[in-house]
Amino acid sequence: MLTDIVIPSNRKFIFVTLVVLLISRACFQFYAAPLPDEAYYWLWGIHLSLSYYDHPPLQAWLQGLAASVFGWNLLSLRFLTFPTTIGIITILFCWRKRLATPVCGAYFLATTAICFASPLIFIFTAIAVNDHILIFLSFLSASFFILFLTEFSARGQQSLLYLYLAAIFLAFAALTKYNAVFLGLGAATSIVALPTLRPLLRSPHIYAAAALIVLIQLPVLYWNAANDLSSFRYNLWDRLHLQSWWIDLSTLTAVFATSVALLSPFLFAPLLGFLKSRSKGPPETVWQSLGFWTFFYSAMTFSVLCFFTYVHFYWNIEAYLLFFPTASMYLPSSRVIRAHLAYGMICSILFTFNYTVLPLAAIVSHADFESARVFGWTEIEDRVVKAKAKYHTQFVAASDYQTASQLAFALQDPTVECFGDRRSEFTFWLNNELRKGQDAIILVNESGLQNANNVIAPKFRFVELIETIQIMRLGKLLTTYQVYRGVSYIAEDFPK
Repeated sequence: MLTDIVIPSNRKFIFVTLVVLLISRACFQFYAAPLPDEAYYWLWGIHLSLSYYDHPPLQAWLQGLAASVFGWNLLSLRFLTFPTTIGIITILFCWRKRLATPVCGAYFLATTAICFASPLIFIFTAIAVNDHILIFLSFLSASFFILFLTEFSARGQQSLLYLYLAAIFLAFAALTKYNAVFLGLGAATSIVALPTLRPLLRSPHIYAAAALIVLIQLPVLYWNAANDLSSFRYNLWDRLHLQSWWIDLSTLTAVFATSVALLSPFLFAPLLGFLKSRSKGPPETVWQSLGFWTFFYSAMTFSVLCFFTYVHFYWNIEAYLLFFPTASMYLPSSRVIRAHLAYGMICSILFTFNYTVLPLAAIVSHADFESARVFGWTEIEDRVVKAKAKYHTQFVAASDYQTASQLAFALQDPTVECFGDRRSEFTFWLNNELRKGQDAIILVNESGLQNANNVIAPKFRFVELIETIQIMRLGKLLTTYQVYRGVSYIAEDFPK
């Protein structure tokens, strides 16, 4: 309980936790090379558009702004995570003031430590992908929804400023990732589910706020209309495929286990307590209702999707957000709090080590590909630049969109092409007529070696292997790349 958190021994442990998390995060953000998706979304900001194939555009617009201010470097890549993290911490502080009695700094520090000790929050507020903006904007929107709904529940008054701010921030969250819709569904269901809120269904402002959310989505709607509904079809249909029930049940189990590990095993029972609890007074009643229904829609959606496609655990991140400001209320003892904080510190250190020193798997066996591909880009850049100069090629390409993105960031060249076997945002950037007849240096990663003959070779009159690059760290082979020369690109029509 809260009284357990503020005992002097836990205060020191909380402080140590915050220091360790801060150091781990700083080491990652200033020393780790761009993760594949970080580089991919960075390029979106260089190629500004109304929207994009994978996600809506807000993160890319902000990345483009950061690039124009700070240039092409790691600081610029991850800069946006700093203001969003500060914003999240500020929101936690404001809600601890409302929910804690009596108010003191220890409650706020405990809530912050508990939140960021969750590997899910630590990781996805530190890496420069869409989620850190989604988390911040969802927190903002939920806060204003709770203020609006609490005011109406207690006094029957509509604080319209709160309502429209909630709608605006929800709309911006949806401009970041589509799964912000679950927060909107949670708010709408809370209005229907709570008797004190049902009179709002007669208010025109509720529908005006909903219309405002849709209006702010016009860039996404227009882009999809102009591109054959590509993003909507990809997210709602193209990636779905029903396989064997045994495989899909195992996928569901794996996603559940990974979610528990990344949320924190010590937060799973408190999360269930939060979802089951029922308070009799605002703002807790509204908070719990909004949190429950947001979790319900998000968790159920992705549980069902496990039977149709591969689901990443972080797709469900929206489900957990409203739990974190109240997590300390549901932790059963000081011992569990300490266990969770220790778990978070260990995970943060291992995460940073994995991406800055050596992939953890390489210590006992072979490095996992997803971690290994973050290393070696200084060497790769040097080899590719020399090959391009030696063979006088006109452009550079790679075997998949993630490798192409990392190569583009290393070379500081937004014109790097992708010759993979799946569609991506690179599909919309490729200028077939411009590249027709040109020669290229093509970087092929370890997992794409089989595609060199099947996918890349048919795109050129002639392809030859010119070099193999082995990426080594601390005497261990992490991964291997091959460098090809493609002579005379053959333009092809790729449906968009």
